[in-house]
Amino acid sequence: MKFLRLLSIDLQQVFTRRLTFAVIITFVIYSFAGVGFVNDEYIDIWYIVKMAVWGSTAFFTLYTIPAFVFSPALATDWQSGTTRYWIIRTGSDSYTLSKMFASAVAGFLTHFIATTLLMTVLAFKLPLFVKSSTTEIYEDLMQEGYALSGIILYIADRSLKAVVAAEIGMVVSVFFTHPYVAIAAPLGVILTGSRLFYKFHAPAVLDLAYWDVMPVNTVGESIIYKFLLTLFYTILFSCIAVYGMRRKIAHE
Repeated sequence: MKFLRLLSIDLQQVFTRRLTFAVIITFVIYSFAGVGFVNDEYIDIWYIVKMAVWGSTAFFTLYTIPAFVFSPALATDWQSGTTRYWIIRTGSDSYTLSKMFASAVAGFLTHFIATTLLMTVLAFKLPLFVKSSTTEIYEDLMQEGYALSGIILYIADRSLKAVVAAEIGMVVSVFFTHPYVAIAAPLGVILTGSRLFYKFHAPAVLDLAYWDVMPVNTVGESIIYKFLLTLFYTILFSCIAVYGMRRKIAHE
């Protein structure tokens, strides 16, 4: 029960002006990126949304802004001296896990809400889906008449990456307790890891930058695959964060 109460407090901190600001910034960036892909051949919401969240600008947005909302919370608590208060009341493990879960929720909501908002605004002028423009498996669902479901599921698929980015920011802040480190860490960790995995021929599943190019045949397989990957990294990062916090408290 203590954990649930602590989690409810952390989730309340997610739904603040920081989330609103992050959603607006992400929406603005994706809007400008999407406008650049408007042309006469592919003039539907699906094409614009997909290209907006796929380019180099989106890469920076996806791995930075989701961490802005809540990932610095642990570092902020530590600097303000409130960490020990919460740990005494709830325990080190519960405190850390609550922060990790709340950061995951913040990351997902930031990207999902902003991209869904972009789709909604475009819907005033453009159709959802006109014709196939890529080889993306979500188009199979759209061609069957489920354009809205296909786009929403695609947005959710991409938003799972934002979950991992936000969690990286939180777990790094356990060891380097500074809010700016929590925000900047995901992009640096993911890009550095991608280079190392490529150089040493590590399994592609470990590469957070390109895990969405793994071979899947259906929308269901893609969602399950990404969810399991996200769950794996959530458990891994949570274990690292719990271990780091235990050592940090022990040496204080």
